[in-house]
Parts: sequence; structure tokens; C-alpha cells
Amino acid sequence: TVVWSRAPTSGKSGSTALIEPDGAIHGWIGGACAEPTVVREARRVLRDGTGRLMYLGPAEELDGSARDGVVTVPIACASEGALEVY
Repeated sequence: TVVWSRAPTSGKSGSTALIEPDGAIHGWIGGACAEPTVVREARRVLRDGTGRLMYLGPAEELDGSARDGVVTVPIACASEGALEVY
């Protein structure tokens, strides 16, 4: 579930998807930049059994000052939008 977004991004707050262990996705959480990363991380969550909040954004914004418990993941989208996904 997208819990926050900063335009421009195709995933909007409230967008949801169900991701299966094989990586099949049902729903919408974002476009070509975010989706593969979210699927990869969701598969980790399914293996580990531990949910996580992820911040996906431009690498230059990821300076190590993330909030506790938030996994930061750089994405290289030309739009420079950002998402938080749980």
C-alpha cells in the first residue's frame, strides 16, 4: 500500500497491490521505476515474515537520516518523485 507520495509519481497515496510469493502482482502501486523494487522487497517480507515501511526516492535524497524502522531504497527515475510503501 502506498502511504505517501511526492509528485511526480504514478503511485498515489492509497494505491494498493497484492504481491504473491512468485512475484505476481495484482493491483497498482507505481510505475516502471517503483514496481520492480516494491515486488523485490515484498518477496523479502513474505520470506522474513516481517512487514516494513519503505521510502523509495532519488539516491541523492538518501543521506542516511531515515526515520527509525524505515527502509530506504534508491530508485533512478527521471521524474524524481518519491513513495513510501508498506
